[in-house]
Amino acid sequence: MFEIWLLCQFPRESSLGGESLMLHDLFFGFSVALQPVNLLASFIGVFIGTLVGVLPGIGPVGAMSLLLPVSLGISPVTGIIMLAGIYYGAMYGGSTTSILVNIPGERPRW
Repeated sequence: MFEIWLLCQFPRESSLGGESLMLHDLFFGFSVALQPVNLLASFIGVFIGTLVGVLPGIGPVGAMSLLLPVSLGISPVTGIIMLAGIYYGAMYGGSTTSILVNIPGERPRW
């Protein structure tokens, strides 16, 4: 965790130009996002968000506010990834009932 803070505080100099730094940062972001614990948190967030999104009247913001305490016990990056999964799962959770029952349901709120 300290290494991430240290890299954010002191910019790196490169003789190859700014594009190599941007590519390095992109690969660093993918390496963080594709860690197994973060992928698991994303999957759990989408699953729980879909379960909460099926309930009538609860949108993505309501689902995130209800499930915010769940993300407080884990690391900040994993918590943000879980909240993003909850948001997208709850956004499309309303379409689950309309597909299963074949009636018009909620449309996604962009």
